[in-house]
Amino acid sequence: MPLSQHDSGGAPLQEDRPYHLVYCCCCDSGSLLAKFHVKRTEVVTDKDNLQIICEIDNTVGQKPIEKFKVELFHTVTMRSLHHVKTVTERVSKMTLRPLFGAGDNGSIAGILNIPRNIQPTSQGFNCYSTYRCHVELHVPRAGNPTFEFPVQISETVSYTHLT
Repeated sequence: MPLSQHDSGGAPLQEDRPYHLVYCCCCDSGSLLAKFHVKRTEVVTDKDNLQIICEIDNTVGQKPIEKFKVELFHTVTMRSLHHVKTVTERVSKMTLRPLFGAGDNGSIAGILNIPRNIQPTSQGFNCYSTYRCHVELHVPRAGNPTFEFPVQISETVSYTHLT
């Protein structure tokens, strides 16, 4: 990726979602409003990390939020004439324990480190490589609010060999 593209900042992302929580599959546990902010969804392997901010409004929720988990998954798909093979692996993980109680609100920020030796995002006819980030708020004994978005991984191109 040319350095001029790196300075463009990538695509910021914001998602506001209300979540209705259910305890043990049938009992109401209130609701939760989560606002996810991602500064950029395009990262360069040797320069960037993925920063995710989550604003949580649990004022009408009846359950605490015990964990904030962010994972980056890499999927490689290979196609031949009669077969398709897909391999997915987790390449990075971050877990924070903010402990927002029932009736609390606030925000939490996490930085997911990107491994420096991973394959960049690519797409060809027979093989392509994609990344997605999975964000989860852990609410004990209730449905966990989740959010997923694609991530573009690039490498820095050096022009020093041309001089």
